[in-house]
Amino acid sequence: MRALVVASGALAFAAVPEVFLVLWARERGIELAFVPLIWAAASGVKALVAGASGALSDRLGRLPVVLGGWAARVAVLAALASAGDGAFTTWMLFLAWAAALASTEGAERALVGELAPAAQRATAFGLYHLTAGLAALPGALLFGALWEAWGSWAAFATAAVLTAAAAAALVGIARRP
Repeated sequence: MRALVVASGALAFAAVPEVFLVLWARERGIELAFVPLIWAAASGVKALVAGASGALSDRLGRLPVVLGGWAARVAVLAALASAGDGAFTTWMLFLAWAAALASTEGAERALVGELAPAAQRATAFGLYHLTAGLAALPGALLFGALWEAWGSWAAFATAAVLTAAAAAALVGIARRP
């Protein structure tokens, strides 16, 4: 449980604020009029992927799905950092980011429920969300500062490295007796 809370906090610190994804898309030529459409498409992808990944976590287990989804985030963040212009690439990466986010949401929460002792389950969920919430603001500030100083590539590349570190922390801490 501690491993999940610590790693989820690190992941929240590495999270990309969604407004920056919209700015990234705009930098790559997506017209302002298409932002609601790409956002709606991303929401549709999230709905489809969340259900499928939830079912997958029921079959394979929570931890493999969480780690696979976090690895997908690393890959998509690296692609966002290095992507060029072009509407098709921008749309595909925007939707891939939505899929990567949705792929772990259910499994992470189910893992909290499974790992927490029954008498402390509500406290565990509160601690999980508190940690993620507290880490998100300084992470967003860092992301914005990196974007401002060195551009979107630096912010996304740093988020990829931090996300990989969060996944490694989860594996490392979870393996301890």
